[in-house]
Amino acid sequence: MICFSKLNNLKNGSEIQILLDFPVQYSEHTGEELTYKKRSKNLLNLIFTRLPDGSMKCSGSFHEFANGGKLNNDRFTIERFKQVADELIRYISPDDNINVLEFGVNIITPFNPTDLIKNLISHCKTQFNKTLNSGEASSEIRYTHYTIKIYNKGLQQPNGKYILRIELHYNRMKTLFPDGLKWSELADLKTWEYFGDVLKEKFKDVIYYDPSINLNQVPEKERQIIVKGHNPFHWQNLKSNHADRERKQFQDLIRKHGTKFNSLPDLISQEVAELAKSYHYSGEENREPDLSELAKSYHYSQPEDSTQIDTSFDHLAKSYPLLSCNNSPTHENNPSERFCKVTGINISMQKSDSTFLCISGLRYLFETDHRDFDKLRSERLSRRWENEPLKVQFRELAHSIRNEYFNPRHNPRNNTMKGISKLYSDPPLFDFTPYILPEKLKVAGLN
Repeated sequence: MICFSKLNNLKNGSEIQILLDFPVQYSEHTGEELTYKKRSKNLLNLIFTRLPDGSMKCSGSFHEFANGGKLNNDRFTIERFKQVADELIRYISPDDNINVLEFGVNIITPFNPTDLIKNLISHCKTQFNKTLNSGEASSEIRYTHYTIKIYNKGLQQPNGKYILRIELHYNRMKTLFPDGLKWSELADLKTWEYFGDVLKEKFKDVIYYDPSINLNQVPEKERQIIVKGHNPFHWQNLKSNHADRERKQFQDLIRKHGTKFNSLPDLISQEVAELAKSYHYSGEENREPDLSELAKSYHYSQPEDSTQIDTSFDHLAKSYPLLSCNNSPTHENNPSERFCKVTGINISMQKSDSTFLCISGLRYLFETDHRDFDKLRSERLSRRWENEPLKVQFRELAHSIRNEYFNPRHNPRNNTMKGISKLYSDPPLFDFTPYILPEKLKVAGLN
């Protein structure tokens, strides 16, 4: 969450001078030392600067420092920041004051972040300044005390993922912390939770359009509100006492009729929660979710570890393009990998006894391969769940996958039993049982 920061008047200035070999500048003409020049030293993209008066300051990205001075497009949690603070303990004192701070989230999105940038309208009453070209898609608004910036980070640091960056840059810390903010407080979980709350509150005031909306299918009264709100000058000229009410009305209609960006608020909340979660960091977290809700949906199903392979499923496998028997690598060819029996998608990241793609695997697929996730979602997710939070979509997708496997076995029995019950719905003149095929009686469990 925390990225760029600036700290002036470091208390450990004299020790930093010993730890770092600051370059000395000399006059080309006289050879004397230019003591009036400031000296800087780069420490994994943290810039320590010694000023002529002997004071020391530091600026740079602690996120990049944690990554060896390289990219900052991964997840930078509070635990990783604590590791950075331990490494810098001789450079930065717990009582050093934070003068400038930038914090935000990197979000893996199911849509191209550039599409969102193009459809940003304003933040409250202020219009976004946008830069859109082949190598950059960004937007920002500069206020007196802070700047809000939203941009496509995947274009700047490509790794094959859609990465949306939402950040706040505060150049006056008293706006956030009237009594100031010390270095030691950056390692406090409550501080990170506060940053998350500020970020979510600021984003609530972001107004954007959703291009997936079909205006021809929107009622006339609601269509007029959407068309009017699509104009940034409408918000600029709006009186303050009406702005909040109209903004909420417009945003509710965008969520109601649009489908492309509906998951964004949930993605921000989920990422903020992950960044501020306190756990011992050992690389990217790979967790199993709470399956209590999912368990309610599967109370009739067998446990995964007791599922038997049914050959009656083979005919379905041949007609379904994603099934493992047709498209996924075989277990014999790659014994270290496991694949979902229904979708053929790799589930090696799930528990060793997993048989189907479940919620944790769907979340992993969403974060690592949004294109395959979108394909799976378009094929399996009912329109009923399209606008629901990702947690619900994961649950329903997992439900659909399990049903795909179990229904070919359970449905014939149900259908046969319904047919037999229909025969006996009215009092018969004689017993029909001897005239029912033996295989039907077996399927129905009556033989």
